[in-house]
Amino acid sequence: MTDQTSTPAPSDGRRILSSSGQLLALRVGGLGVSFGLGVLLARVMGPTEFGIYTFVLAILTLLMLPAKFGLPSLMTREIAKAGEDAPQIGMVLRWGRMWSLTASILVSAISLLALWIFHERIEGVSPWIVALTFLNVPLLTFAFFDSAVLRGLKKPVASQFPENVFRPLMMMILAGAVSLAVTGSRMSADTALILNAVAATGALIVVRWLTVTSLPAEARSGDGIPRPDKETRSVWFRAVLALALSGGIQSLNEQIDILSLGFFGEAADVGIYRVASRGAFLVYFALLSVGMVASPYFARYRKEGRMKELQGIVTVASRAIFLAALVPAVLMIVFATPVMTLVFGAEYAAGALPLAILCAGQLANAATGASIQLMNMSGHEGTVARAVTFGAVCNVVLNLSLVPFYGPTGAAIATAISVAIWNTYLWVACRRTLGIDSSFLGLGLKKDVA
Repeated sequence: MTDQTSTPAPSDGRRILSSSGQLLALRVGGLGVSFGLGVLLARVMGPTEFGIYTFVLAILTLLMLPAKFGLPSLMTREIAKAGEDAPQIGMVLRWGRMWSLTASILVSAISLLALWIFHERIEGVSPWIVALTFLNVPLLTFAFFDSAVLRGLKKPVASQFPENVFRPLMMMILAGAVSLAVTGSRMSADTALILNAVAATGALIVVRWLTVTSLPAEARSGDGIPRPDKETRSVWFRAVLALALSGGIQSLNEQIDILSLGFFGEAADVGIYRVASRGAFLVYFALLSVGMVASPYFARYRKEGRMKELQGIVTVASRAIFLAALVPAVLMIVFATPVMTLVFGAEYAAGALPLAILCAGQLANAATGASIQLMNMSGHEGTVARAVTFGAVCNVVLNLSLVPFYGPTGAAIATAISVAIWNTYLWVACRRTLGIDSSFLGLGLKKDVA
């Protein structure tokens, strides 16, 4: 049986919608900047150089998986649970920073060693520039860490400003200045990677300042901060491993298409597909925005056992996600060819069909709502890990089967199918495990699930 009367606490429901609206406005602005940056780079670099640049950044994204070590999601969850308890916040931060520093430096060192061994096989970009990019791993790790802390402190707008607005805006200004200075010639992948490193450093400085000024004084000072006991450390470490696995495989899911095209196709194919995937992000970003705002509330309601209110909050969030995704999805599917040719140039016309396919896949993603955030914030990291692992296996198999024959279109089909598969898996898991319907349908709380 289901309960159709589930409603969130009015104040929290309004707060989520208000914060989601603010965050959505921020992300719309940031998306506009990112979209403008993508158009600028696509035009001044051309498909081949843009493809090389994209491929190197895809490798950097993979390196970030072990470097982040699942800590951002854990920080958001534990700091949200701590509420106003400054010593508890300080304890979580100290433990998390220690592991974040260790993991990021280790990953950076191993990647530089691998680059030194295989540098002669690198084509199209300077090994020294790739090394500079790999040195950004600790900086990017700390930026992700601080953003997660701000989300746990219920400051979603501040958490997203440095990465989603400041960084692409700084990159666009730098790229625009360079392109004006070298009018008549293509920007190289080397130059773009250097500018990306500068912009990433600037974003880290901003998010660090925002985090320091947002933390309670006691949590910042370190005085009187308790050390986690053995049992707490064990619980956190197990959670981190599960979060690292699920988050890592989810990120791999997002990059396997680019990597497959890089290995089996031409650099130009990577550039064309990247442009299409950025267009499809217009559909996906609503899920990210609302999910980030709602995550701390999911954690608190679940901890307090307020399941009816939790169902209400989830339904509000999921309907906001779906409605915000529906309009851009339909527009991108119907007008895919004009978008690719008029905005990015005739060189990118082949990306129209991949764009339409990716948008359809992301609309299916939005229909299942904030299922991954709900499961993570409820302590079911293992279920999320299994879901995204299954989706990743499907994605790898489909990409390896389709990309060699169908190029960017094959990558889009593989990605859309795998996204639909693992999101359906999580929707079913939410219903069975929590009794919560995470989709925009809001079917209500199942009474027979504890």
